[in-house]
Amino acid sequence: MFYRKRPRLMVFLLMILLLTVSLASVAAAQVPPPPPPPPGFGGGTSTPTPNNDQPPPPPGFGGGGGGNNSGGVPPPATENGLIKPVIYPWPPPNAIVLHAATPIQLSQAGSGLRVYFIDRNGNSEIGPFFDNFTILANNYHGDPVVLYEGSNPGTGKPVTIEYLPAERRLRVSTYYADRPPHDFNKPYIFTVDADHNIKHLQW
Repeated sequence: MFYRKRPRLMVFLLMILLLTVSLASVAAAQVPPPPPPPPGFGGGTSTPTPNNDQPPPPPGFGGGGGGNNSGGVPPPATENGLIKPVIYPWPPPNAIVLHAATPIQLSQAGSGLRVYFIDRNGNSEIGPFFDNFTILANNYHGDPVVLYEGSNPGTGKPVTIEYLPAERRLRVSTYYADRPPHDFNKPYIFTVDADHNIKHLQW
């Protein structure tokens, strides 16, 4: 009797063994592989990957120094001295206009000047770039020439920037932000020369 049951017992044990092995392989396939070690761990050295989400550094910012010929790489030359806006840190380094309530700020950028538009709350937006005064003097003669005509996006007020060849100065004309009930369309006009001397005409 025992010998008759022995083959059945062997088949039963073999089936249990096969079932166990197959379940173990399925469970092993469902376990995800361990994550790779973070950079700098595991005994080797790692090269940090560049963060492409960060904006590029402003052209000409970071070189330091004074004068029109100092401070980093100048922005790319474009027609009439204007380049595509790029968001830069605020407040700008090398700020030229010292009047705290100015609706327009100028900052040295490479060998030229960068314009910032300022709203009534002190927030800024990048504006045009102008070549250094030597280039402007070589390009323009005689009557004043309009280099930029637009508006301050933070205030909606018109902005005109001219080069005055006879004086070798830029003239910036705009308005303060309206502050009801008293201040509406209050002019703000100043000039700046190659040495960054500001002369307010209306403010």
